[in-house]
Amino acid sequence: MRILPFATAALVASACTDAQLEPVPPPEVERADNKLQVSGSFCTTDPDELDFPVKLYFLIDTSQSMNATDPNLTRLDAVLDVIDLTLNQPGVEIAIQVFGAGNRVLTEHCATYNPNTDCMPGFMPPAEALTRVGDVAFAGGTTDFVLALQTAVSTLATDLALQAPDDLRNARYVMFFLSDGIPDNDSRFDPVDTCEDAAYWEMTGEPPNMSVDVVDDVDILIQQFLDLAEQYDVRELSFNAAFAAAPDTATEVKACGSTFMRGMSKKGQGVYRDFSSGEAINFLFVDFTSFKRVFAMKNFTANNINARPFSAALGVDPRVRSDDPTLAFGIIDSDGDGISDQVEDLAGLDPQQQDTDGDGFSDLLEHTLKTSGLDALDPTDADCAGDTDRLDTDGDGLRDCEEIFFGVLKDFYDSDNDGFGDGIEILYGSNPSLPDTFLDVDFDGVNNSGEMRAHSRVDTDDVVELSEHAYRYKVAELGLEGSTMCYEFNVSNIALATTTGAEAPVPDAAGNVQASGLGGGQMSLAENRIIFEVTENPFDMPSEPGVARLACARARFDATRRLKDPANGKMILPREAFKPATEFDPAVDCIDP
Repeated sequence: MRILPFATAALVASACTDAQLEPVPPPEVERADNKLQVSGSFCTTDPDELDFPVKLYFLIDTSQSMNATDPNLTRLDAVLDVIDLTLNQPGVEIAIQVFGAGNRVLTEHCATYNPNTDCMPGFMPPAEALTRVGDVAFAGGTTDFVLALQTAVSTLATDLALQAPDDLRNARYVMFFLSDGIPDNDSRFDPVDTCEDAAYWEMTGEPPNMSVDVVDDVDILIQQFLDLAEQYDVRELSFNAAFAAAPDTATEVKACGSTFMRGMSKKGQGVYRDFSSGEAINFLFVDFTSFKRVFAMKNFTANNINARPFSAALGVDPRVRSDDPTLAFGIIDSDGDGISDQVEDLAGLDPQQQDTDGDGFSDLLEHTLKTSGLDALDPTDADCAGDTDRLDTDGDGLRDCEEIFFGVLKDFYDSDNDGFGDGIEILYGSNPSLPDTFLDVDFDGVNNSGEMRAHSRVDTDDVVELSEHAYRYKVAELGLEGSTMCYEFNVSNIALATTTGAEAPVPDAAGNVQASGLGGGQMSLAENRIIFEVTENPFDMPSEPGVARLACARARFDATRRLKDPANGKMILPREAFKPATEFDPAVDCIDP
Protein backbone atom coordinates (compact mmCIF):
# COMPACT_ATOMS: atom_id res chain seq x y z
CA MET A 1 0.00 0.00 0.00
CA ARG A 2 1.39 3.31 -1.12
CA ILE A 3 1.05 6.20 1.28
CA LEU A 4 0.91 9.69 -0.21
CA PRO A 5 2.88 12.45 1.40
CA PHE A 6 0.77 14.65 3.72
CA ALA A 7 1.12 17.70 1.55
CA THR A 8 -0.05 15.84 -1.51
CA ALA A 9 -3.06 14.35 0.28
CA ALA A 10 -4.08 17.71 1.59
CA LEU A 11 -3.90 19.18 -1.89
CA VAL A 12 -6.11 16.46 -3.33
CA ALA A 13 -8.62 16.83 -0.52
CA SER A 14 -8.65 20.58 -1.04
CA ALA A 15 -9.28 20.20 -4.73
CA CYS A 16 -12.21 17.89 -4.13
CA THR A 17 -13.70 20.21 -1.53
CA ASP A 18 -13.52 23.27 -3.80
CA ALA A 19 -15.34 21.39 -6.52
CA GLN A 20 -18.18 20.53 -4.13
CA LEU A 21 -18.61 24.21 -3.06
CA GLU A 22 -19.32 25.59 -6.52
CA PRO A 23 -22.37 27.94 -6.18
CA VAL A 24 -25.51 26.68 -7.85
CA PRO A 25 -26.89 29.38 -10.21
CA PRO A 26 -30.45 30.50 -9.42
CA PRO A 27 -33.15 29.32 -11.79
CA GLU A 28 -33.72 31.70 -14.63
CA VAL A 29 -36.79 33.86 -14.17
CA GLU A 30 -39.49 32.91 -16.59
CA ARG A 31 -40.28 36.00 -18.53
CA ALA A 32 -43.87 37.04 -19.05
CA ASP A 33 -44.50 39.43 -21.90
CA ASN A 34 -46.29 42.30 -20.16
CA LYS A 35 -45.26 45.13 -22.48
CA LEU A 36 -47.52 47.23 -24.69
CA GLN A 37 -46.83 49.55 -27.61
CA VAL A 38 -49.36 52.17 -28.69
CA SER A 39 -49.16 54.27 -31.83
CA GLY A 40 -51.43 56.69 -33.61
CA SER A 41 -51.87 60.33 -34.45
CA PHE A 42 -53.70 63.33 -33.12
CA CYS A 43 -54.40 66.91 -34.07
CA THR A 44 -54.56 69.89 -31.77
CA THR A 45 -57.78 71.63 -30.91
CA ASP A 46 -59.49 73.44 -33.75
CA PRO A 47 -59.71 77.07 -32.62
CA ASP A 48 -63.16 77.25 -34.21
CA GLU A 49 -64.34 74.81 -31.53
CA LEU A 50 -63.35 77.19 -28.73
CA ASP A 51 -64.73 80.51 -27.62
CA PHE A 52 -62.50 83.57 -27.86
CA PRO A 53 -64.81 86.24 -26.44
CA VAL A 54 -64.37 89.91 -27.26
CA LYS A 55 -66.31 92.20 -24.92
CA LEU A 56 -66.48 95.88 -25.91
CA TYR A 57 -67.71 98.33 -23.27
CA PHE A 58 -68.48 101.92 -24.31
CA LEU A 59 -68.68 104.61 -21.62
CA ILE A 60 -69.91 107.69 -23.48
CA ASP A 61 -70.11 111.16 -21.97
CA THR A 62 -73.50 112.66 -22.89
CA SER A 63 -73.32 115.73 -20.64
CA GLN A 64 -74.68 119.11 -21.79
CA SER A 65 -71.32 120.29 -23.17
CA MET A 66 -71.28 117.52 -25.76
CA ASN A 67 -73.87 119.49 -27.76
CA ALA A 68 -71.09 121.96 -28.54
CA THR A 69 -68.18 119.52 -28.54
CA ASP A 70 -69.76 117.02 -30.93
CA PRO A 71 -72.68 118.70 -32.72
CA ASN A 72 -72.44 116.30 -35.67
CA LEU A 73 -72.84 113.24 -33.40
CA THR A 74 -69.62 111.62 -34.53
CA ARG A 75 -69.62 109.77 -31.20
CA LEU A 76 -72.71 107.89 -32.38
CA ASP A 77 -71.11 107.15 -35.75
CA ALA A 78 -68.00 105.89 -33.94
CA VAL A 79 -70.01 103.33 -31.94
CA LEU A 80 -71.98 102.32 -35.06
CA ASP A 81 -68.72 101.78 -36.98
CA VAL A 82 -67.51 99.31 -34.37
CA ILE A 83 -70.83 97.50 -34.33
CA ASP A 84 -70.77 97.26 -38.13
CA LEU A 85 -67.26 95.78 -38.06
CA THR A 86 -68.22 93.13 -35.51
CA LEU A 87 -71.68 92.11 -36.74
CA ASN A 88 -70.43 88.86 -38.27
CA GLN A 89 -67.60 88.13 -35.85
CA PRO A 90 -68.32 85.20 -33.50
CA GLY A 91 -67.84 85.76 -29.80
CA VAL A 92 -68.24 89.56 -29.86
CA GLU A 93 -70.59 91.29 -27.42
CA ILE A 94 -71.13 94.97 -26.77
CA ALA A 95 -72.17 97.05 -23.78
CA ILE A 96 -73.09 100.73 -24.10
CA GLN A 97 -73.40 103.10 -21.14
CA VAL A 98 -74.10 106.83 -21.21
CA PHE A 99 -73.61 109.35 -18.43
CA GLY A 100 -74.76 112.95 -18.27
CA ALA A 101 -78.36 113.86 -17.50
CA GLY A 102 -78.65 110.22 -16.49
CA ASN A 103 -76.37 107.27 -15.92
CA ARG A 104 -77.70 104.28 -17.81
CA VAL A 105 -76.52 101.03 -19.35
CA LEU A 106 -78.42 100.89 -22.64
CA THR A 107 -77.66 97.26 -23.44
CA GLU A 108 -78.80 94.09 -21.67
CA HIS A 109 -77.57 90.56 -21.25
CA CYS A 110 -80.55 88.25 -21.77
CA ALA A 111 -81.04 84.51 -21.50
CA THR A 112 -82.68 84.67 -24.92
CA TYR A 113 -83.28 87.44 -27.45
CA ASN A 114 -86.38 88.03 -29.54
CA PRO A 115 -88.21 87.89 -27.25
CA ASN A 116 -85.88 89.08 -24.53
CA THR A 117 -86.11 87.03 -21.34
CA ASP A 118 -84.29 87.17 -18.00
CA CYS A 119 -82.45 90.36 -18.87
CA MET A 120 -80.05 92.47 -16.84
CA PRO A 121 -77.76 95.39 -17.72
CA GLY A 122 -74.74 94.05 -19.59
CA PHE A 123 -73.29 92.86 -22.88
CA MET A 124 -75.33 91.74 -25.86
CA PRO A 125 -74.62 90.64 -29.46
CA PRO A 126 -73.79 93.48 -31.90
CA ALA A 127 -77.02 93.04 -33.84
CA GLU A 128 -79.05 93.49 -30.67
CA ALA A 129 -76.87 96.38 -29.46
CA LEU A 130 -77.58 98.13 -32.74
CA THR A 131 -81.16 98.71 -31.58
CA ARG A 132 -80.03 100.27 -28.27
CA VAL A 133 -77.46 102.81 -29.42
CA GLY A 134 -79.78 105.73 -30.14
CA ASP A 135 -79.52 107.44 -26.73
CA VAL A 136 -75.81 108.11 -27.37
CA ALA A 137 -77.02 111.05 -29.46
CA PHE A 138 -78.74 112.88 -26.58
CA ALA A 139 -76.86 115.26 -24.28
CA GLY A 140 -77.63 117.00 -21.00
CA GLY A 141 -76.60 117.26 -17.36
CA THR A 142 -73.20 117.20 -15.66
CA THR A 143 -70.08 115.06 -16.03
CA ASP A 144 -70.02 112.43 -13.29
CA PHE A 145 -67.01 110.18 -13.80
CA VAL A 146 -67.30 108.45 -10.45
CA LEU A 147 -70.91 107.28 -10.77
CA ALA A 148 -70.27 106.19 -14.37
CA LEU A 149 -67.27 104.10 -13.38
CA GLN A 150 -69.05 102.61 -10.36
CA THR A 151 -71.87 101.43 -12.62
CA ALA A 152 -69.41 100.00 -15.12
CA VAL A 153 -67.52 98.09 -12.42
CA SER A 154 -70.76 96.54 -11.20
CA THR A 155 -71.84 95.61 -14.74
CA LEU A 156 -68.47 94.07 -15.54
CA ALA A 157 -68.39 92.06 -12.30
CA THR A 158 -71.80 90.57 -13.10
CA ASP A 159 -70.72 89.60 -16.60
CA LEU A 160 -67.49 87.97 -15.42
CA ALA A 161 -69.37 85.86 -12.90
CA LEU A 162 -71.57 84.49 -15.71
CA GLN A 163 -68.69 83.35 -17.94
CA ALA A 164 -67.02 79.94 -18.12
CA PRO A 165 -63.43 80.00 -16.82
CA ASP A 166 -62.08 78.48 -20.06
CA ASP A 167 -63.70 81.27 -22.05
CA LEU A 168 -62.28 83.99 -19.80
CA ARG A 169 -58.76 82.68 -20.31
CA ASN A 170 -59.18 83.49 -24.02
CA ALA A 171 -61.21 86.68 -23.54
CA ARG A 172 -60.39 90.28 -24.38
CA TYR A 173 -62.32 93.00 -22.54
CA VAL A 174 -61.94 96.46 -24.07
CA MET A 175 -63.24 99.55 -22.26
CA PHE A 176 -63.76 102.76 -24.27
CA PHE A 177 -64.16 105.92 -22.17
CA LEU A 178 -65.05 109.14 -24.01
CA SER A 179 -65.46 112.57 -22.41
CA ASP A 180 -65.01 116.22 -23.27
CA GLY A 181 -64.17 117.45 -19.79
CA ILE A 182 -63.30 116.62 -16.21
CA PRO A 183 -65.59 115.61 -13.32
CA ASP A 184 -67.75 118.56 -12.29
CA ASN A 185 -70.69 117.02 -10.51
CA ASP A 186 -70.11 117.25 -6.75
CA SER A 187 -69.11 119.70 -4.03
CA ARG A 188 -65.48 118.55 -4.11
CA PHE A 189 -65.01 119.87 -7.62
CA ASP A 190 -62.37 122.56 -7.95
CA PRO A 191 -60.96 123.03 -11.46
CA VAL A 192 -57.53 124.17 -10.28
CA ASP A 193 -57.04 121.40 -7.70
CA THR A 194 -58.47 118.71 -9.98
CA CYS A 195 -56.20 119.68 -12.85
CA GLU A 196 -53.11 119.79 -10.63
CA ASP A 197 -53.96 116.40 -9.16
CA ALA A 198 -54.60 114.96 -12.63
CA ALA A 199 -51.22 116.22 -13.84
CA TYR A 200 -49.45 114.61 -10.87
CA TRP A 201 -51.35 111.35 -11.47
CA GLU A 202 -50.59 111.26 -15.19
CA MET A 203 -46.89 112.00 -14.63
CA THR A 204 -46.21 109.65 -11.70
CA GLY A 205 -48.86 106.98 -12.13
CA GLU A 206 -49.82 107.53 -8.49
CA PRO A 207 -52.89 109.44 -7.25
CA PRO A 208 -52.36 112.35 -4.84
CA ASN A 209 -54.03 110.27 -2.07
CA MET A 210 -56.25 113.08 -0.85
CA SER A 211 -59.22 111.75 1.10
CA VAL A 212 -61.70 114.02 -0.72
CA ASP A 213 -60.06 114.07 -4.13
CA VAL A 214 -61.95 112.87 -7.22
CA VAL A 215 -58.71 111.72 -8.88
CA ASP A 216 -58.22 109.24 -6.04
CA ASP A 217 -61.73 107.91 -6.61
CA VAL A 218 -61.14 107.43 -10.33
CA ASP A 219 -57.80 105.73 -9.67
CA ILE A 220 -59.45 103.29 -7.24
CA LEU A 221 -62.30 102.49 -9.65
CA ILE A 222 -60.02 101.79 -12.61
CA GLN A 223 -57.94 99.57 -10.35
CA GLN A 224 -61.11 97.65 -9.58
CA PHE A 225 -61.45 96.83 -13.29
CA LEU A 226 -57.91 95.45 -13.29
CA ASP A 227 -58.50 93.53 -10.06
CA LEU A 228 -61.61 91.90 -11.48
CA ALA A 229 -59.69 90.82 -14.56
CA GLU A 230 -57.00 89.27 -12.38
CA GLN A 231 -59.52 87.61 -10.08
CA TYR A 232 -61.29 85.93 -12.99
CA ASP A 233 -58.09 85.25 -14.94
CA VAL A 234 -59.18 87.26 -17.97
CA ARG A 235 -56.68 87.05 -20.81
CA GLU A 236 -56.69 90.83 -21.29
CA LEU A 237 -58.58 93.87 -20.03
CA SER A 238 -57.69 97.37 -21.16
CA PHE A 239 -59.20 100.71 -20.21
CA ASN A 240 -58.85 103.12 -23.12
CA ALA A 241 -59.69 106.81 -22.95
CA ALA A 242 -60.43 109.44 -25.57
CA PHE A 243 -60.72 113.19 -25.08
CA ALA A 244 -62.87 115.38 -27.31
CA ALA A 245 -63.10 119.16 -27.35
CA ALA A 246 -64.62 121.89 -29.50
CA PRO A 247 -62.14 123.94 -31.57
CA ASP A 248 -62.78 127.09 -29.50
CA THR A 249 -62.26 125.38 -26.12
CA ALA A 250 -59.78 127.25 -23.95
CA THR A 251 -56.24 125.90 -24.10
CA GLU A 252 -55.98 125.34 -20.34
CA VAL A 253 -59.27 123.41 -20.34
CA LYS A 254 -58.05 121.18 -23.20
CA ALA A 255 -54.79 120.57 -21.38
CA CYS A 256 -56.57 119.62 -18.17
CA GLY A 257 -59.05 117.26 -19.86
CA SER A 258 -56.45 115.54 -22.00
CA THR A 259 -54.17 115.10 -18.99
CA PHE A 260 -56.99 113.47 -17.01
CA MET A 261 -57.82 111.12 -19.91
CA ARG A 262 -54.15 110.18 -20.36
CA GLY A 263 -53.95 109.36 -16.66
CA MET A 264 -57.02 107.13 -16.93
CA SER A 265 -55.69 105.18 -19.92
CA LYS A 266 -52.27 104.87 -18.30
CA LYS A 267 -53.82 103.47 -15.14
CA GLY A 268 -56.03 101.14 -17.17
CA GLN A 269 -53.13 99.80 -19.29
CA GLY A 270 -54.85 101.07 -22.39
CA VAL A 271 -54.45 103.56 -25.24
CA TYR A 272 -55.18 107.30 -25.22
CA ARG A 273 -56.50 109.26 -28.19
CA ASP A 274 -57.03 113.02 -28.47
CA PHE A 275 -59.87 114.45 -30.59
CA SER A 276 -59.50 118.00 -29.30
CA SER A 277 -58.91 119.60 -32.72
CA GLY A 278 -62.47 119.16 -33.88
CA GLU A 279 -61.93 115.95 -35.92
CA ALA A 280 -64.52 113.20 -35.99
CA ILE A 281 -64.47 110.78 -33.05
CA ASN A 282 -63.69 107.12 -33.73
CA PHE A 283 -62.75 104.09 -31.66
CA LEU A 284 -60.65 102.22 -34.21
CA PHE A 285 -57.40 103.22 -32.48
CA VAL A 286 -57.78 100.22 -30.16
CA ASP A 287 -57.18 96.56 -31.08
CA PHE A 288 -60.37 94.62 -30.43
CA THR A 289 -59.67 91.52 -32.48
CA SER A 290 -59.99 88.13 -30.81
CA PHE A 291 -57.12 86.03 -29.50
CA LYS A 292 -57.97 83.12 -31.79
CA ARG A 293 -54.77 81.22 -32.53
CA VAL A 294 -53.63 77.90 -33.99
CA PHE A 295 -52.65 75.57 -31.15
CA ALA A 296 -49.46 73.52 -30.99
CA MET A 297 -48.55 70.60 -28.76
CA LYS A 298 -46.83 71.61 -25.54
CA ASN A 299 -46.44 68.16 -24.01
CA PHE A 300 -47.45 64.56 -24.71
CA THR A 301 -47.47 61.97 -21.92
CA ALA A 302 -48.60 58.37 -21.55
CA ASN A 303 -49.47 56.82 -18.20
CA ASN A 304 -50.78 53.39 -17.26
CA ILE A 305 -53.12 54.35 -14.43
CA ASN A 306 -53.16 50.76 -13.17
CA ALA A 307 -49.40 50.24 -13.01
CA ARG A 308 -47.50 52.41 -10.57
CA PRO A 309 -44.00 53.45 -11.65
CA PHE A 310 -41.35 50.87 -10.82
CA SER A 311 -39.57 53.57 -8.80
CA ALA A 312 -42.61 53.71 -6.52
CA ALA A 313 -42.30 49.97 -5.92
CA LEU A 314 -38.71 50.36 -4.73
CA GLY A 315 -39.92 52.16 -1.63
CA VAL A 316 -42.60 49.58 -0.87
CA ASP A 317 -40.88 46.24 -0.79
CA PRO A 318 -37.14 45.44 -0.91
CA ARG A 319 -37.96 42.17 -2.66
CA VAL A 320 -38.86 44.00 -5.84
CA ARG A 321 -36.50 42.95 -8.62
CA SER A 322 -35.90 44.83 -11.80
CA ASP A 323 -35.68 41.51 -13.66
CA ASP A 324 -39.13 40.40 -12.50
CA PRO A 325 -41.19 40.76 -15.68
CA THR A 326 -44.50 40.55 -13.86
CA LEU A 327 -43.49 43.25 -11.38
CA ALA A 328 -45.63 41.38 -8.87
CA PHE A 329 -44.75 43.64 -5.95
CA GLY A 330 -45.53 47.27 -5.64
CA ILE A 331 -46.83 48.45 -9.00
CA ILE A 332 -50.33 46.98 -9.29
CA ASP A 333 -52.98 49.67 -8.75
CA SER A 334 -56.27 47.96 -9.52
CA ASP A 335 -58.51 50.95 -8.78
CA GLY A 336 -56.18 53.52 -10.39
CA ASP A 337 -56.19 55.80 -7.35
CA GLY A 338 -52.42 56.34 -7.29
CA ILE A 339 -51.65 53.87 -4.47
CA SER A 340 -50.47 50.32 -5.20
CA ASP A 341 -52.61 47.40 -4.05
CA GLN A 342 -49.79 46.33 -1.77
CA VAL A 343 -49.70 49.65 0.06
CA GLU A 344 -53.48 49.68 0.33
CA ASP A 345 -53.43 46.21 1.87
CA LEU A 346 -50.80 47.28 4.39
CA ALA A 347 -52.82 50.38 5.27
CA GLY A 348 -56.12 48.51 5.59
CA LEU A 349 -57.62 50.22 2.54
CA ASP A 350 -59.71 48.72 -0.24
CA PRO A 351 -57.55 48.30 -3.37
CA GLN A 352 -60.71 48.11 -5.45
CA GLN A 353 -62.17 51.44 -4.30
CA GLN A 354 -60.58 54.81 -4.94
CA ASP A 355 -62.30 56.24 -1.85
CA THR A 356 -62.43 53.53 0.80
CA ASP A 357 -64.38 55.55 3.39
CA GLY A 358 -66.64 57.24 0.80
CA ASP A 359 -66.10 60.76 2.16
CA GLY A 360 -65.19 62.38 -1.17
CA PHE A 361 -61.45 62.50 -0.59
CA SER A 362 -59.61 59.78 -2.49
CA ASP A 363 -57.41 57.27 -0.70
CA LEU A 364 -54.43 58.93 -2.38
CA LEU A 365 -55.16 62.33 -0.85
CA GLU A 366 -55.89 61.04 2.63
CA HIS A 367 -52.97 58.62 2.64
CA THR A 368 -50.61 61.32 1.33
CA LEU A 369 -51.74 63.81 3.97
CA LYS A 370 -52.16 61.34 6.84
CA THR A 371 -49.60 63.23 8.93
CA SER A 372 -51.82 66.30 8.63
CA GLY A 373 -54.75 64.60 10.34
CA LEU A 374 -56.58 62.99 7.43
CA ASP A 375 -57.60 59.35 7.72
CA ALA A 376 -58.60 57.27 4.69
CA LEU A 377 -60.76 55.13 7.00
CA ASP A 378 -62.62 58.03 8.65
CA PRO A 379 -65.71 59.07 6.65
CA THR A 380 -66.19 62.27 8.69
CA ASP A 381 -62.91 64.10 8.12
CA ALA A 382 -63.37 65.38 4.55
CA ASP A 383 -64.52 68.84 3.51
CA CYS A 384 -66.41 67.58 0.51
CA ALA A 385 -70.08 67.98 1.35
CA GLY A 386 -71.18 70.54 -1.27
CA ASP A 387 -73.37 69.61 -4.21
CA THR A 388 -70.54 70.13 -6.69
CA ASP A 389 -67.54 69.28 -4.50
CA ARG A 390 -67.19 65.77 -5.89
CA LEU A 391 -67.19 66.89 -9.51
CA ASP A 392 -64.03 67.25 -11.57
CA THR A 393 -64.70 70.57 -13.30
CA ASP A 394 -61.45 70.77 -15.26
CA GLY A 395 -61.09 67.05 -16.01
CA ASP A 396 -57.63 66.73 -14.46
CA GLY A 397 -58.47 63.65 -12.37
CA LEU A 398 -58.88 65.51 -9.06
CA ARG A 399 -62.26 66.27 -7.50
CA ASP A 400 -62.99 69.94 -6.93
CA CYS A 401 -62.83 69.54 -3.16
CA GLU A 402 -59.48 67.75 -3.43
CA GLU A 403 -57.88 70.52 -5.48
CA ILE A 404 -58.03 72.85 -2.47
CA PHE A 405 -56.01 70.42 -0.37
CA PHE A 406 -53.48 69.83 -3.12
CA GLY A 407 -53.11 73.61 -3.56
CA VAL A 408 -54.33 73.77 -7.16
CA LEU A 409 -57.23 75.35 -9.06
CA LYS A 410 -60.44 73.52 -9.86
CA ASP A 411 -60.94 75.40 -13.13
CA PHE A 412 -57.42 74.80 -14.52
CA TYR A 413 -56.36 71.45 -15.94
CA ASP A 414 -52.73 72.50 -15.57
CA SER A 415 -52.57 75.01 -12.71
CA ASP A 416 -48.86 75.79 -13.05
CA ASN A 417 -48.94 75.77 -16.88
CA ASP A 418 -45.93 73.46 -17.14
CA GLY A 419 -47.49 71.02 -19.62
CA PHE A 420 -48.52 68.33 -17.12
CA GLY A 421 -52.05 68.16 -15.71
CA ASP A 422 -52.56 68.52 -11.97
CA GLY A 423 -53.72 64.92 -11.58
CA ILE A 424 -50.77 63.53 -13.52
CA GLU A 425 -48.31 65.49 -11.37
CA ILE A 426 -49.89 64.18 -8.17
CA LEU A 427 -49.53 60.59 -9.42
CA TYR A 428 -45.81 61.07 -10.04
CA GLY A 429 -44.98 63.01 -6.86
CA SER A 430 -44.45 66.34 -8.61
CA ASN A 431 -45.74 69.74 -7.45
CA PRO A 432 -48.81 70.77 -9.51
CA SER A 433 -48.77 74.34 -8.19
CA LEU A 434 -45.14 75.05 -9.17
CA PRO A 435 -43.60 74.80 -12.67
CA ASP A 436 -40.90 72.35 -11.57
CA THR A 437 -40.47 70.24 -14.70
CA PHE A 438 -36.84 71.30 -15.17
CA LEU A 439 -35.90 70.51 -11.57
CA ASP A 440 -34.35 67.22 -10.51
CA VAL A 441 -35.69 66.83 -6.99
CA ASP A 442 -34.25 63.33 -6.44
CA PHE A 443 -30.81 64.23 -7.88
CA ASP A 444 -30.70 61.16 -10.11
CA GLY A 445 -29.69 63.07 -13.22
CA VAL A 446 -33.14 63.08 -14.86
CA ASN A 447 -35.34 66.15 -14.52
CA ASN A 448 -38.95 65.91 -13.37
CA SER A 449 -40.33 66.24 -16.89
CA GLY A 450 -38.20 63.37 -18.15
CA GLU A 451 -39.18 61.17 -15.22
CA MET A 452 -42.91 61.73 -15.61
CA ARG A 453 -42.81 61.02 -19.33
CA ALA A 454 -40.77 57.87 -18.60
CA HIS A 455 -43.36 56.74 -16.03
CA SER A 456 -41.09 57.23 -13.02
CA ARG A 457 -41.50 58.92 -9.65
CA VAL A 458 -39.76 62.29 -9.56
CA ASP A 459 -38.76 61.88 -5.90
CA THR A 460 -37.00 58.48 -6.09
CA ASP A 461 -33.46 57.90 -7.36
CA ASP A 462 -34.02 55.10 -9.84
CA VAL A 463 -31.67 55.96 -12.66
CA VAL A 464 -30.23 52.42 -12.66
CA GLU A 465 -33.64 50.85 -13.34
CA LEU A 466 -34.92 53.67 -15.55
CA SER A 467 -33.31 52.39 -18.73
CA GLU A 468 -35.21 49.09 -18.39
CA HIS A 469 -38.61 50.38 -17.33
CA ALA A 470 -38.87 53.81 -18.95
CA TYR A 471 -41.57 54.44 -21.54
CA ARG A 472 -40.05 55.21 -24.94
CA TYR A 473 -41.51 57.92 -27.14
CA LYS A 474 -41.37 58.81 -30.80
CA VAL A 475 -43.37 61.91 -31.68
CA ALA A 476 -43.21 63.61 -35.08
CA GLU A 477 -44.94 66.68 -36.44
CA LEU A 478 -47.09 66.07 -39.52
CA GLY A 479 -47.86 69.73 -40.21
CA LEU A 480 -50.98 71.85 -40.47
CA GLU A 481 -54.32 70.45 -41.53
CA GLY A 482 -56.62 73.42 -41.81
CA SER A 483 -56.39 75.25 -38.47
CA THR A 484 -54.95 72.33 -36.54
CA MET A 485 -51.41 71.04 -36.07
CA CYS A 486 -51.13 67.25 -36.38
CA TYR A 487 -48.65 64.76 -34.95
CA GLU A 488 -47.95 61.03 -35.07
CA PHE A 489 -46.64 59.08 -32.09
CA ASN A 490 -45.41 55.73 -30.88
CA VAL A 491 -45.03 54.89 -27.19
CA SER A 492 -43.44 51.55 -26.30
CA ASN A 493 -42.23 49.64 -23.24
CA ILE A 494 -45.48 50.31 -21.39
CA ALA A 495 -45.63 47.75 -18.56
CA LEU A 496 -49.00 46.14 -17.83
CA ALA A 497 -50.04 44.95 -14.36
CA THR A 498 -52.16 42.00 -13.25
CA THR A 499 -55.02 43.91 -11.65
CA THR A 500 -57.87 42.49 -9.57
CA GLY A 501 -60.52 44.81 -10.97
CA ALA A 502 -62.19 47.84 -9.41
CA GLU A 503 -65.68 48.54 -8.10
CA ALA A 504 -67.95 51.33 -9.24
CA PRO A 505 -67.71 54.57 -7.21
CA VAL A 506 -70.01 54.77 -4.20
CA PRO A 507 -72.72 57.45 -4.65
CA ASP A 508 -72.76 60.27 -2.12
CA ALA A 509 -75.62 60.91 0.32
CA ALA A 510 -77.61 62.68 -2.40
CA GLY A 511 -77.19 59.78 -4.80
CA ASN A 512 -74.68 61.58 -7.03
CA VAL A 513 -71.79 59.53 -8.43
CA GLN A 514 -68.52 61.25 -7.69
CA ALA A 515 -65.72 61.77 -10.17
CA SER A 516 -63.39 58.79 -10.27
CA GLY A 517 -60.01 60.03 -11.42
CA LEU A 518 -58.29 59.90 -14.79
CA GLY A 519 -58.68 56.13 -15.08
CA GLY A 520 -62.38 56.02 -14.35
CA GLY A 521 -64.31 53.86 -11.91
CA GLN A 522 -65.38 50.27 -12.41
CA MET A 523 -62.77 48.06 -14.10
CA SER A 524 -62.66 44.35 -14.89
CA LEU A 525 -60.15 41.71 -13.82
CA ALA A 526 -56.69 42.22 -15.39
CA GLU A 527 -57.76 45.52 -17.00
CA ASN A 528 -55.22 48.31 -17.57
CA ARG A 529 -56.15 51.80 -18.74
CA ILE A 530 -53.37 53.78 -20.40
CA ILE A 531 -54.15 57.51 -20.45
CA PHE A 532 -52.61 59.74 -23.12
CA GLU A 533 -52.42 63.43 -22.24
CA VAL A 534 -51.84 66.19 -24.78
CA THR A 535 -51.46 69.75 -23.52
CA GLU A 536 -51.64 72.54 -26.08
CA ASN A 537 -50.88 76.26 -26.22
CA PRO A 538 -51.22 78.96 -28.90
CA PHE A 539 -48.28 78.28 -31.22
CA ASP A 540 -47.03 81.88 -31.03
CA MET A 541 -47.59 82.27 -27.27
CA PRO A 542 -46.34 79.07 -25.58
CA SER A 543 -46.35 80.67 -22.14
CA GLU A 544 -50.08 81.32 -22.27
CA PRO A 545 -52.60 78.94 -20.63
CA GLY A 546 -53.88 76.41 -23.13
CA VAL A 547 -56.15 73.41 -23.34
CA ALA A 548 -55.80 69.67 -22.78
CA ARG A 549 -57.02 66.58 -24.62
CA LEU A 550 -57.10 63.01 -23.31
CA ALA A 551 -57.37 59.54 -24.83
CA CYS A 552 -57.42 56.05 -23.33
CA ALA A 553 -56.23 52.62 -24.52
CA ARG A 554 -57.55 49.57 -22.68
CA ALA A 555 -55.38 46.45 -22.42
CA ARG A 556 -55.42 43.33 -20.22
CA PHE A 557 -52.68 41.25 -18.64
CA ASP A 558 -52.74 38.12 -16.44
CA ALA A 559 -49.25 37.09 -15.32
CA THR A 560 -50.42 33.79 -13.81
CA ARG A 561 -52.01 32.51 -17.00
CA ARG A 562 -49.57 34.37 -19.27
CA LEU A 563 -52.41 36.04 -21.10
CA LYS A 564 -52.29 39.45 -22.75
CA ASP A 565 -54.78 41.40 -24.84
CA PRO A 566 -53.78 42.49 -27.40
CA ALA A 567 -51.73 39.34 -27.82
CA ASN A 568 -49.15 41.01 -30.06
CA GLY A 569 -48.76 43.89 -27.62
CA LYS A 570 -49.63 46.57 -30.18
CA MET A 571 -52.51 49.02 -30.37
CA ILE A 572 -53.44 51.93 -32.60
CA LEU A 573 -55.34 54.94 -31.26
CA PRO A 574 -57.50 56.77 -33.81
CA ARG A 575 -57.50 60.56 -33.84
CA GLU A 576 -61.07 60.72 -32.66
CA ALA A 577 -60.04 59.02 -29.41
CA PHE A 578 -58.60 62.32 -28.15
CA LYS A 579 -61.29 64.35 -26.38
CA PRO A 580 -61.21 67.68 -24.51
CA ALA A 581 -60.29 66.95 -20.90
CA THR A 582 -63.58 68.40 -19.64
CA GLU A 583 -65.53 65.99 -21.87
CA PHE A 584 -63.36 62.90 -21.50
CA ASP A 585 -64.93 59.91 -19.72
CA PRO A 586 -62.60 56.88 -19.49
CA ALA A 587 -65.52 54.57 -18.74
CA VAL A 588 -66.92 55.43 -22.18
CA ASP A 589 -64.00 56.71 -24.26
CA CYS A 590 -61.38 53.97 -23.74
CA ILE A 591 -60.40 52.21 -26.97
CA ASP A 592 -60.23 48.39 -26.92
CA PRO A 593 -57.72 46.35 -28.96
